[in-house]
Parts: sequence; structure tokens; C-alpha cells
Amino acid sequence: MFNIETENPNFPLKQYNKCELLVEGVKEDCDKKRLLVQHKLEDKATFDIRVSRSSYRNFASPIVQAYVNGVFAEHPNRNLPDRLLTYADDVDRASNDAHTFFYDVAYNAAKRGLHYVFVALPKGEYNNLAEAKRSGHRPYFVSIDCRNVIDADLESDNPYVVIRNVYNKSLGAFLGYELVKEYTVWYSDRWEKYQDNGKDDVIKIDEGSNYLGFVPIIPFYFRKKDTFIGVSAINDVDELIVNLFRKDSELDYSLFNSAVPMLFMTNVTTEESQEFVKSPENAFASNQAGSDAKYIEPTGVSFEWMTNNINKLENSIREIALKSFRKETAAAESAVSKKMDRKQLDNLIYTFAKNLEDAEELCWYFFDILNGGDGSEIEIKYTSQFDIEEISDVLIKTLEDMTIKNLLSKETLYKVLKDNKILPEDFDSVEESQKLTQQSYNLNI
Repeated sequence: MFNIETENPNFPLKQYNKCELLVEGVKEDCDKKRLLVQHKLEDKATFDIRVSRSSYRNFASPIVQAYVNGVFAEHPNRNLPDRLLTYADDVDRASNDAHTFFYDVAYNAAKRGLHYVFVALPKGEYNNLAEAKRSGHRPYFVSIDCRNVIDADLESDNPYVVIRNVYNKSLGAFLGYELVKEYTVWYSDRWEKYQDNGKDDVIKIDEGSNYLGFVPIIPFYFRKKDTFIGVSAINDVDELIVNLFRKDSELDYSLFNSAVPMLFMTNVTTEESQEFVKSPENAFASNQAGSDAKYIEPTGVSFEWMTNNINKLENSIREIALKSFRKETAAAESAVSKKMDRKQLDNLIYTFAKNLEDAEELCWYFFDILNGGDGSEIEIKYTSQFDIEEISDVLIKTLEDMTIKNLLSKETLYKVLKDNKILPEDFDSVEESQKLTQQSYNLNI
């Protein structure tokens, strides 16, 4: 008996899950609870109210999109021999062409830091690759979430990869579904498939030969940290985004409890206060000397501090994101610093593009071998000429959209753009607002 679900402790599964959540968006209460913190003196009912009221502002997705769209601004040049071109319009047997398939792979790699492509051959009655081709079986690419590659070692004398597959199996019409967990272990000469039997054990349900002589799985990294360990495009800002979400929630709940004006009365009888009904037509009258009624509104420093703290977090997130894409002339004050920033930018995007290029070329090589070819005449080229200003504009456009949707204040937008030298230092938001008002008046808007 052995535990096949044992995961490699070196794989940063928690980090992959967090990046997935931040980029795809926190919508369900169960996901919100993974990020929000219930304070020691906060009871469950209060925490549940705070969770239900919280709203996640997605700053992670635009960063990932900016990287991926920058790399794919031009279609990769795929120089494939004629024997492979016939498959380029349907690389995964799901009608996805090469560009669509590998764009999605790149997005997932940037999102979590790592994504896999497995080169598969349909199961059939054949004893070698030549027989497989004569039988009409063709290779295809399979996109695999890095969180489902739970263990791997390709450098040992007996290399292997363990791939998990979890799905709902129909029990028949109106009979419901059953959760099935399967694990396929690939070795250089064979593969074995196991299924969880629900009794803390697994049973072997299938097996077959691997005619390649190696495990045909290819890692796509955004940035490689170690073997089978990638670093996400949001690695520098993920904690800031979580912090911002938490402080947003705390400020919202504090205002929910305290910011509603409260009517305060002095020298008023209980009967008089109960007779008072708030409406625009009503006036308050009392026979008591020195009676008074007024509204109390919060004007504490604590609210201002929390708001300022949130603004600082917003600025930090955007400054770090824009730092990777800012224009060369605005990167820093000194010429040396400008060159260093430009070099850092080139390294970030170029490394990502080069990782994709090398990995995709290896995919086609494996594909060709499985298809009976020799892996020759394959060349994949991703662009190395990046329009930094255009990528920067993508992020700026995203910030503008967030301002329009009231997810970001105009003051914060102006500050980020001024800090990154995109707006002039003497830019005056009040003066600009007055100009816009006058312009609207002149145009009768």
C-alpha cells in the first residue's frame, strides 16, 4: 500500500493557489475568507457580515494581461515542416489552433508562474509509433494546470511524473454524480493509471507503454526559480494586493458601523423623542428648557489614517507594476539608472518570451517524434522587439478604466502617473478639472 497523493513538498502549491485567486478574482465568500483575517475579538456573525460586504478590486489581472499581450503583440513565427503544418489548426483535438492554444498556456504561466503541456497519443491497439500512425492515431497537446502535477523527478535514474485528474462522473440519468480522483504516473518506458477507491488507498485501473523513451511533459515558466518551480508575474505585488483587500474590508465595516449620522437629543423627554418622525416636512418641538437636537457625524483621525493607508497601498501596487513598463526616459533621474531600468525591463519580458519560445519548440519536437518524424526543421521564434510604450499604455488604460468604474480615485490615478513621469510635475488636478468643466460648458455637454 502506498499514498499516491503525496505531493512534492518543494512545490509552492499555496503560492500557485493564491496567484490563481488574485488574478481570476475573489467573488465567493469562501474565497474571501481565504484572504481576510478574523480578528481575535471578532465573533463569527460580525466576521460573516464583513465578508459578505467585502468587494475585491482586481489589480492582478491587468499586470498579467500586460505581459502576455506584450509578448503576443506579434504572432510567433512558427516555421514547421509540411508534415506538421496540417496539425497547426487543431493542436489539441478541440479545434484550437496553435496561436490560441499557446496564448492560453502563456497566460496561465504568467498567472501562476508555471504551466505544463503534455504531448499525448490516443490509446489504441498498436505496439510502436509506426503502427500508431498507420492506425490513424495522431499526437495532440494537453494543457495541464501546474497544481495537478503533484510530484515529479526527471533527473533520477528512474524519472517519473505524477499527474492528477479530478472530475465528476455521471452515475446515470437522474442518479447524480460521483467525484473521481485519478493519478497517472508516467515513466520513460510506460505509464500507469490509478484511482482513489475512497478507502485511503488506490487501485491500478490501466497501464500502457511509453514509446518515446522519455516523459513528454514540457514546463512553461514565466520566470524559473527552480526545476518545476515558477514565479508569477504578480510576485512583487501579491501581498500588497491581499493587504489592500483586507484594509478595504476593515474600513468598509468601520464606516458601516460608525459613519451613519446619529440623532442626538438633550433635555428631551422619552415621550417627545418617540413622537419625532424624521422627514423633510417635520420640525422638532419640545416644552423642555434648553432642549436641543442635532446629528452626530464621525470626524475621527482613524478614518483618515485608514483611507491614507489604502491610498499608499494602491500607489505601491501601481508603481511596482508600472516600474516594469515605464518609458526609458522616465525610469530614473540618472542616465545610469535609466539604462539599468531598461535592462531590467528587457530581461523580464525577453526572458518570458524566450521561455515560451524554447518550451513550444520542444512541444513540436515531441509531437513530431510521436508522429513518426525525426524532430528536424522545427523553429519557433517569439518576438524580441517589444513596444515598451505600448505595454505601458495598456496598464495606464487599465488604471483609467478603473477610475471610470469608481474602483480608483482620480487623485490616486494622477499621483501614480505623476510619480512615473507620465504626467508633468506641475500638473494641477484642480486646474485640470476646472478646464474640463469649462470645456463641457462651451460644448453644451
